[in-house]
Amino acid sequence: MKHKFLISVLLAAVAIGLTGCFNNNNGNAGPTINETLSKKNFTSLNVNANDADVKLYASDQAKVIYNGPKKLKPEVKVKNGKLEITQKAKNGIKITNGTDEIKIYLPKKAISTITVSANDGDIITNGTVVAKYINLDSDDGDINIDRLNVTRGLASSDDGDITVNQLRSINGFNLNSSDGDINVKSSNATGFDLTSDDGDVTIDTGKSSTSGKSSDNGDGGSYQEKLSSRNVLRAHSDDGDVVVR
Repeated sequence: MKHKFLISVLLAAVAIGLTGCFNNNNGNAGPTINETLSKKNFTSLNVNANDADVKLYASDQAKVIYNGPKKLKPEVKVKNGKLEITQKAKNGIKITNGTDEIKIYLPKKAISTITVSANDGDIITNGTVVAKYINLDSDDGDINIDRLNVTRGLASSDDGDITVNQLRSINGFNLNSSDGDINVKSSNATGFDLTSDDGDVTIDTGKSSTSGKSSDNGDGGSYQEKLSSRNVLRAHSDDGDVVVR
């Protein structure tokens, strides 16, 4: 009887251990949390994220939510209308099989400046994000922009693709990828400066002047039109295709 009881205890302990192994997929980064970090309003935004994906949401109410390992929770502060979010790299802390994300819900009123830098994560916008100036930069991730309305802006990735849907700008927009494709669908650009060092360049916006134009000179391609106009879309990839439709 005691022998059977001991076996039952051992089996239960093993089961609990295995459950812990399957549920804790954050390595030594601690348990996963889902926490609202701020509900304060802001007029400008600056984000520096080490591991997390950064997601911007068009919204009616300002809010910051973090979902990920507790030890990688970012610092958040709002001062003089500026929202600062900083996720620092921590020595020895590593996610082995999981992701973390910082969700930023933008206030209804247009933001003056949005600056997002992600070291090892994607940058994603959802809904119509409105700002005077936006600068999105990812070292090792993709950038996906959905319905952006800005005076001017920049998006760049060292090692990822850039995808833009419905871009509305006034004084031009720049897109740069060192090692990835660039795709733009629907923009109000009045001029184009599109280049690739090692990839195809294709433009087909539906207008007669840019219908089905493609350039590939063996190593790369380029397309230029109305470079002196006010609202020029500039896109360059060192090693990838550039497509504008």
